[in-house]
Amino acid sequence: MRWMVTHQTAIAHLQEFVPTMKKGRPYTLDIRLFRKPRTLPQNALLHAIIGEIARSENMDTETVKAGIKEQYGVRQRVLLKDGPVEIAKPSHLCDTREMGCLIDGAIYEAAYLGIDVMGYKTEWEQIRGGQK
Repeated sequence: MRWMVTHQTAIAHLQEFVPTMKKGRPYTLDIRLFRKPRTLPQNALLHAIIGEIARSENMDTETVKAGIKEQYGVRQRVLLKDGPVEIAKPSHLCDTREMGCLIDGAIYEAAYLGIDVMGYKTEWEQIRGGQK
């Protein structure tokens, strides 16, 4: 069950949920500030930059993407049989701010490798301007 709540609606949602809870069973309640999910233009730009880096370095795009997420992405804790581990958050689950960090990191890495990033920077500024 997932709700987007405001100060005014939080109690109503909890009052609806509490009667459905099973007695004696633990529950996890995750409360965080809402952020919009990453956009398709953000996703397309990130993959374009990753593709350019991969071609430049003769690498697989998935390897480059994994490296960008490791270096610039958000870490999330997942529970495995052996216990909790931290992994890079999958980009399809990122919000607009988190995706922005990945794009900024990819642009930085591309520039470091000598790739012309002016077009990517311009496109990124246009996407960012449209999100305000």
